[in-house]
Amino acid sequence: MLAAAALTPLAAALAACGGTSTLGESSSTRLAMMNDNAGWLAGYQSAGEALQKVTGYDFDVNSIANNYNQIVKMSIQTRKIADVVKWQSGYPLTELVRGGRLAELDDVWDQAVAQDRVDESLRPFVSVDSHVYGLPLYKSHFAFYYSKAAFERFGLHPPESYDDLIEIAKTLKGNGVTPFSAQYTAWQPMCWFEELLTKTDPEFYLALTSGQAAYTDPTLLDVLRRWSELMANDWFTALDLDVASACGPMLRDGTLGMVPYGTWNSGSFVANGVEPGEHFGLFNLPPITRGVEHTVIVESGVFTLPRQSPNHAAAMDVIGEWLAPSVQQPWSDYLQDSSANPNVPVRNPAVVELQEQLARTEATPLQRFYESSPPQLVQTVLSDVSAFMLAPSRYREAAEQMARHADEAWTDWNLA
Repeated sequence: MLAAAALTPLAAALAACGGTSTLGESSSTRLAMMNDNAGWLAGYQSAGEALQKVTGYDFDVNSIANNYNQIVKMSIQTRKIADVVKWQSGYPLTELVRGGRLAELDDVWDQAVAQDRVDESLRPFVSVDSHVYGLPLYKSHFAFYYSKAAFERFGLHPPESYDDLIEIAKTLKGNGVTPFSAQYTAWQPMCWFEELLTKTDPEFYLALTSGQAAYTDPTLLDVLRRWSELMANDWFTALDLDVASACGPMLRDGTLGMVPYGTWNSGSFVANGVEPGEHFGLFNLPPITRGVEHTVIVESGVFTLPRQSPNHAAAMDVIGEWLAPSVQQPWSDYLQDSSANPNVPVRNPAVVELQEQLARTEATPLQRFYESSPPQLVQTVLSDVSAFMLAPSRYREAAEQMARHADEAWTDWNLA
């Protein structure tokens, strides 16, 4: 009893994270899976039932709400690890690969490509040193939800240019409708930050996130200045509104015009009585700088396979079928979002609307900011962006703070 009481919260979570089965143990037909999103359990169940018909296995999902990243990093060094681990793409994936504990998935990827089951544009997001280490869980986009009620009431249409967006905002504000939402907590400042950056200069965005450009560069200062001017117009909601429970109903009722957010949030809107196609649509923000190519921010979590997982061979077989249409359709239907398999139809009319725009404009996918730089840099810079949102006139000081944090983070990353 005394020993148990002495456990730290993290150690206690690690000791107790087995759920139905212990962390590294699976039943004869169920593979242990670590997951950080308890809200997806019903979706995993639907996809797991389809997987079982194909492979004989489904998932025993262990959802861990607190200290998930730390628990994964600790347990992956042992054999007390799940067979399949949900993780992030990009730099967080590189961080996990550096420990030498993840299995390469090149053969699984190549098979999926040969079967036309995966969008090949996602490969750079799930690769480290030319090897694939993650299989895409989904393919979400960051875009603008817009209020059907507000747009129809004032004869508005999704913008074809940034100037159109500004005119839409003026019209909405002039008629008592708040044009935009923005959130300053946790990771959410990223939404506006990456949208304005990539639509101003996508090449600069790639250079900035890879450490080849400075946060004090005139391009970044111009982005922050533009954002501060938007905020000075009083075009935003309160910065602490919850997107699903507050902004969604406002879109439905026509009191809020637009919400930049991930398309994976559609399901949360529906749960709050806000229906795609009826109450909201989706559009991709056009380029801000004339002549710049159309781009779109893409997010994809991944399944990874620890080298020391107890049921490695079975897990490899199951992951090989994750992108099968019969598995992806119930999963996509649950998320109400795009599948990483481009041949699986989306039944969410708002996402279909967005996909048609992306195809028409030949938008280039860019990885979202959260996975595009070392985790330490992302966390500190987003804190700086949050502070900027509370004092937007001080954008130069904010950029200088970001630059200092970026220098420190890149130094630590390169020394690791």
